[in-house]
Amino acid sequence: MFAPTATISGYRYKLCFTTISKAQNYLSENDFNFWTDEKLLGTHLELSVKIARNNLLPVRERILFFKDGQEFLPGVQAMFTPGHTKEHACFILTSGNESVPM
Repeated sequence: MFAPTATISGYRYKLCFTTISKAQNYLSENDFNFWTDEKLLGTHLELSVKIARNNLLPVRERILFFKDGQEFLPGVQAMFTPGHTKEHACFILTSGNESVPM
């Protein structure tokens, strides 16, 4: 059984992090640190950082950080795909002998 998960791609959407009160959330640590960095307030990223901080900081105790290549849930492996952010992630879903990138 899969636990509810969330990634930085949903950091702006309150549903991903705060309305599922018992959800365990998964995120890369560098993305968490980037999007909650108060040094970015006052820059062109201010609005996104404010939204991210409002959604991520209240649930910090329910965020587990994954690393590149880590299978952090059964059949779910993180694969960093830098570009959008330093540790933007895609996931490889595996069941039996079949895998699909997502």
